[in-house]
Amino acid sequence: MQLLRSHDELTHEVLEKPSQKEISIKLAKADALIIRTTKLSADMMDKANQLKIVARHGVGYDNIPVDVLSRKKIPLATTGNANAITVAEHALYLILTLAKRGSTFDRAMREGDWESRNRLQGSEIFGKNLLLVGYGRIGREVAKRALAFGMRIHVFDPYVDSEQVIQAGAIYINDLGASLSETDFLSLHLPFTLQNRHIIGASEIKTLPTTAYVINTARGGLIDEDELLKALDDISEAEGTGTSVNNKNITYIQILQNPNDLDLNLKYAQQQGKMGNYKQTISTLERLNMIYPENVEIKLYLLSVLVQIDSPEKANTIIEEMKLRRDLQAEDLETLKEIEQELQDREPSLWALRLDTGIASVWSNNVNSVSKTGLKKSSDSIDTFASAKHDRTGSGSMGISATRPIGEGSSLLINFSHTTSDQYQEKDDDSQSYGLTFGLDTSLGNQNLSPYIIMSKTDNMTDADAFSFMYGLGGFFSVGERNSISYGYAFTDSKSNHNSEDDTANEANAIGHGFTLGHDFIVNSLISTSIGLGYSDSDAKVDAGNDAETYDFSLGLNFAFPWAFISVSSAHSFNDYKKADSSIVSDIARSDYSNTFSVGLTKAIGDLFPTLDPNRSIFINLGYEYVESESNIINYDYEKDSFSLSFSKSLKIN
Repeated sequence: MQLLRSHDELTHEVLEKPSQKEISIKLAKADALIIRTTKLSADMMDKANQLKIVARHGVGYDNIPVDVLSRKKIPLATTGNANAITVAEHALYLILTLAKRGSTFDRAMREGDWESRNRLQGSEIFGKNLLLVGYGRIGREVAKRALAFGMRIHVFDPYVDSEQVIQAGAIYINDLGASLSETDFLSLHLPFTLQNRHIIGASEIKTLPTTAYVINTARGGLIDEDELLKALDDISEAEGTGTSVNNKNITYIQILQNPNDLDLNLKYAQQQGKMGNYKQTISTLERLNMIYPENVEIKLYLLSVLVQIDSPEKANTIIEEMKLRRDLQAEDLETLKEIEQELQDREPSLWALRLDTGIASVWSNNVNSVSKTGLKKSSDSIDTFASAKHDRTGSGSMGISATRPIGEGSSLLINFSHTTSDQYQEKDDDSQSYGLTFGLDTSLGNQNLSPYIIMSKTDNMTDADAFSFMYGLGGFFSVGERNSISYGYAFTDSKSNHNSEDDTANEANAIGHGFTLGHDFIVNSLISTSIGLGYSDSDAKVDAGNDAETYDFSLGLNFAFPWAFISVSSAHSFNDYKKADSSIVSDIARSDYSNTFSVGLTKAIGDLFPTLDPNRSIFINLGYEYVESESNIINYDYEKDSFSLSFSKSLKIN
C-alpha cells in the first residue's frame, strides 16, 4: 500500500469484505487487480475489459478463473516465496502439537486437571516417518526442519528429480499408495488442481495406519473430507470404550485416546510383551501404576516383566514400597516373596559376554594387483604380467568379547576372534585368521586411555603363515561438546613361518613402530567429520629391501541420517623404502603413493522388517572402495575397484 501511495499518477481503491456485485462494478473499470482469497467468477472476468494484470497475494490461484485470463491474455502473478518459511514452520508446529498433545494439555490445565501430566500422552517425533506429498518451496523447507528433529522423510512428487530428494537426505517415493501404510505423519504441499483433487481419497485413507496424523497446510480439496470424516468416526466407534477390539491388536493411538482405561491398557501391555516389545510394556505399566497407585495387580505384573528383562534395581524399589503396605492379601505376599527370592538367587555376573558375527562378500576387478600397463619388472628387463582377475571373496567372522568392570570408570576387555576368507577362483589366497586381544579402558575426566595387547595368527593357503604381536596405547580427550582429539602408539613384531607352498617366510619378519593423531568434529546431529594423521617405521629382520617409512593422511565425512548411516572417506599413504627392492634384480629403492576412496552405508534390518529384527541388532552394510597405487616400480603401479555386501549381528550372551 505504501508503494501505491507513493505514486501520485496511480489511483487505487481497497475493498474490505465486498459483495460479488460490488466487485463486478469495480472490475469493469480497473486496470490491475491485487487479490487474496476472494472468489472471482468467470462472468466477472469477462466483463473486466480494461484489466491488464492480476496479482495474487499468495501461492494458490484456485479462486481465480485462469482459463478466462488465458483467453483474454491477461497475465497472472503470484508471490511464490512470500510465505514458504511461515507455512513450513506452521506445518512443523502442527506436527509437534499433535505429537506432544499440546491442545489436550492446554485444555486440561485450563480445566484444573492437574493429574493430566501423569498420563504420559505425548510421543516423540524422532525416528517417525514423515511423508511429504509435494516437494516444492514449502515441502523442501518442511523437510529441512523435520530432518533436524531426526524424522525419516519420504517424498512423493512425480515432478521432482529423485536425486534432488536423495541429496537432501530424504527417500524418494514412486508409489504414493504403497508408502502410506508405514506413515506416521502425512503432510500435504500441493496446489489444488483437477489432477490433485482428492489425491488423498478413500483408498489412501484406508491404507493409512489408524495411528497416523494428517497435516494439510495446502488446499482442503486435496483430501476427500467425507471419507476422512467417515474413517475418523469408525475409529472413534471402535476405540470409544476399548471393548470392541478384544480380538485385534490395540494401537498406540487407542492408548493415547484412552490413557485411563485400565482394561484396554493392560491388554495393550500384554500384546506388546508377547511381541517382545518390553519397553512399551514397562512404560504402559509404569503409567498405570501412577494412575492407580493402590492396584496391587499392576505392581505384580510390572515386577514380573522387570524380572524377565533382568532389571533388579527397578524391581527391588517396587518390592520395598510394597513391603510397607498392610493391605496385601496372603497370595499377593506369597507372589512378592517368590519374586524377591528369584532376584536374590540371581547373582550378578562378573563378566559381560557378547557375541559378534558377520558374513561378507567382496567383488574386485583386480584381486592380483596387476599393474596398469599389464607389465612387470623382474630384472633390468620388462616382462608381461598376468592379466587382472575379477573375483569374489566370501568371508565369515565370529568374535566373543568379555568385559569386566574394575573400579569406577575402568573395565577390562578380552576378545577372541576368528575369520575365514575364501575366494571364488583364486583359491591360493584363501586364509584363516585368529586374534586374541587384552585391553583396559579407563576414563579420567574428559580423557579416555586404552592400553592393549593383540596377538594374531594367519594361516594362508600358499603364502607363508604369519604371526604378529602388538602392544600399544590409544586415547582421546574431548574439547568442548563438538571436538575430540585422539592419539595412539603401537609396537608390532611380525614373524612368518614356512609352509609347504612358501619358503620365503623370513623376508616378511619385521619390527614396526606407529604413531597416530586424529580430530573428530560434530557439525550437527546429522553430520560429523574426521581427520587422521599417521606415521610408521618398519625394519625388516632379514630382507632390508622391506625397510620402509609410511606417512598417512585421511579425511572422513559421516552422515547419521534417521534412515541410514553413511560414511565417505579418502585415505592417502606415502611409502618410502630405505633400500633397493630385493624382489627384483635392480638397485631401485621403491617409493609408493596410494589413494583409497571409500563409501559405506549401514542400515538396521529392523528398520525395513520390524518383525524380523525388532531390536535392530542386525545390520546390512554396503560399500564401495577404489584403490590407486602409484609407484616408481611398475609392479606396484595398479588400480582396483571393489564392492562389498555384509551382514552383522551383535548379541548379548549373559
